[in-house]
Amino acid sequence: MMDEIIGSLFGVRQVVDLAEQRSDQALTMRLVLFALPGVFERHPEIVGVITCTGETISFCVNDEFAPDFATFQQSRIYTVFARRSPPNSARQLREAGFLSIADRSVDRRNEKALQCYLTEAHGIEKPVLLDMKHYTATMMVPHDHAPSIRDADGG
Repeated sequence: MMDEIIGSLFGVRQVVDLAEQRSDQALTMRLVLFALPGVFERHPEIVGVITCTGETISFCVNDEFAPDFATFQQSRIYTVFARRSPPNSARQLREAGFLSIADRSVDRRNEKALQCYLTEAHGIEKPVLLDMKHYTATMMVPHDHAPSIRDADGG
């Protein structure tokens, strides 16, 4: 479930390099950030997302697109979660081995353009993008349903 959440937030797709294909070995699948516009890119006003999957709580942050992420890093909620473990961020996911489409001018709806980018930027000779998982997420935002207060004369 966490893979699906991260995939939705960060626009992740899978890629394999067919140049690595050997009859005695399985292909290595890599994950690519921003291979399609994710929730964080489409909604930069969302700075962080707390998720609960059963007994696990996770914190994902929009360090790539949020306009004032540095201020958010000083907030209590960020510091509390960061003390527990580093939040899932684009920077942290890259450090964990995710590839990234850093050039936003690449037409990410064009499979050939993505393949060319992966070859040039990441050295994947024969990239094949896979969509083996379907990533979806739902966002629930509480609204203040407090009744309006009227003065005694009904005004």
